[in-house]
Amino acid sequence: MLESGPTTDTVRLYLRETSYTVARGGGSHAGKVEADGGVLKFTAICGDSNVEGSGSYHWTLEGDALHLDLLGRDEWGGRSAVLEGATYKRRG
Repeated sequence: MLESGPTTDTVRLYLRETSYTVARGGGSHAGKVEADGGVLKFTAICGDSNVEGSGSYHWTLEGDALHLDLLGRDEWGGRSAVLEGATYKRRG
């Protein structure tokens, strides 16, 4: 698990081999993730919702800190609101 933000507005990013989940407050968003070198491509798969689309992010890792920078445009703005320019620190 990776966390970003102050403790009152913590965003959690769970990265697995082929999937991800972003959780903030009481809500969450999940989808597929693919790695290609220094780029992670996130694709939404939100069941019955109308949330769709992909976004690619350049990632860097320093110690336990993962930093993401948006490449171009994320087709789902809600995801970019918590991933773009974010640094997540490993927990647990």
